[in-house]
Amino acid sequence: MKLNYSRRELEFFGEPINPELPTRLNRRAGGGGKGSAPPAPDYAGAAERQAQASMDVTKYQTRANRPTINTPWGTQSWEVNNNFDQAGYDAAMQAYKDSYQPPTPQESGDGGFNGLGSISLANVLGNKNGNGQGGYSLPKPNRDDFMGQEEWTMNTQLTPEAQKALDSQMAIQQGRSDTALGLMPHAQEAITTPIDYNSMQQYASAPEIANLQNAGNAPNLQTSVDTTNVPTYNSEYVQGVTNQALDYMRPEMQAQREALDAQLAAQGITPGSEAYNNAQRRFDDQQSRDQYNAVRLGMEQGNAMYRNQLAGNEQQFGQNLSAGQFGNAAMGQQNSLNLANTQFNNQNEMTSYQQRMLNTEFDNNLRNAQIAEAQMRQQQPLNNMNALVTGQQVSMPNMPQFNTAQRAQAPQYLNAANMGYQADLNAYNAQQAGAGNMMGGLFSLGGAALGGAGMAGGFGNLFSMGG
Repeated sequence: MKLNYSRRELEFFGEPINPELPTRLNRRAGGGGKGSAPPAPDYAGAAERQAQASMDVTKYQTRANRPTINTPWGTQSWEVNNNFDQAGYDAAMQAYKDSYQPPTPQESGDGGFNGLGSISLANVLGNKNGNGQGGYSLPKPNRDDFMGQEEWTMNTQLTPEAQKALDSQMAIQQGRSDTALGLMPHAQEAITTPIDYNSMQQYASAPEIANLQNAGNAPNLQTSVDTTNVPTYNSEYVQGVTNQALDYMRPEMQAQREALDAQLAAQGITPGSEAYNNAQRRFDDQQSRDQYNAVRLGMEQGNAMYRNQLAGNEQQFGQNLSAGQFGNAAMGQQNSLNLANTQFNNQNEMTSYQQRMLNTEFDNNLRNAQIAEAQMRQQQPLNNMNALVTGQQVSMPNMPQFNTAQRAQAPQYLNAANMGYQADLNAYNAQQAGAGNMMGGLFSLGGAALGGAGMAGGFGNLFSMGG
């Protein structure tokens, strides 16, 4: 038998529409038509429940990560304090007690008294609501509601040896601090006394640039030798010597020819004869050789004179060349002496300049050293204090690490509520769609019945089908 119907169906059957109470036919409005949609979930409650679950997980993880560690240096342990609000709990308990209301008497049929003239037990046990029972208007306080936030305390207990070493370090640190405190007046006096820069070596200016000398121009050397007086061959001298020799030989040559003619005539050799011609030819050859000898003598004399002239010219050329070379060598040597003298003077000037530069650098370095020393004297007391205070730090023994517990995932109440509501809403939408389809079928069936068997028969069939 169908138990869930839509409001339209219940109205059609004439049933009450209250979805919370059974109908005469034991039917309920369970979706479709004008049925109520599923109520929205309590998102705030789900969020609070999820937050509480997350807090519980965090507390569990915190407790899991609070082990007691024992090492050769000591022990590290934990203790928790919940900070119970005793005063608040006592005040809430007192308010709870003060909220008690005794029972009030209730009137019975005889004016509130029974036949014995006494108050009934039901009236004595009545409450503030008039039902004959007494009670408290406030709820009884719960101790868990007055427990505060957990406060964890880590305690480190060192071994006697480690504690003694720590005490020694702290004593040394305290002694250094006391010494640094004693240096405070000296440091204050040094840091507040200004540095007197005027009493120090003054900065020196850069020296003047060295006055160097120039070497001057190089001397003009002699680059040529006089060759204009070179002698030439004197042919006239040769001809003169030759003519002079021939003039000297002609009288003798003429006498020799006359003697030859006389000899030939005495011998009976007449001119024009062969013997005469041969004798004259031999005589002419001899005179020709004599004339040639005269010419050769002239040439020899001319050549000898020319050689003498060339030798004299060569000697003069050599003298001129030697004089030029000597002059050039003298000028080169003088130029070298001038260069050496200039270099010497410039070297002396550079040496003097470097000495002046060294003096300037020495003065400036001296001033910088004096300033650095004054600054060191001013800051050294403070540096000593800082060295005493920060030179040694007290260190605790390092406790070993351990594998910490990982945080668990809290229940997702908010997502679960949202998903449950979405499922109910989907079911409601499905019921709405199904109910609409059913009502359309019922009205179609009812119309067919009324048209075929009459209205009474039609309604009777419908109710019989519903039952």
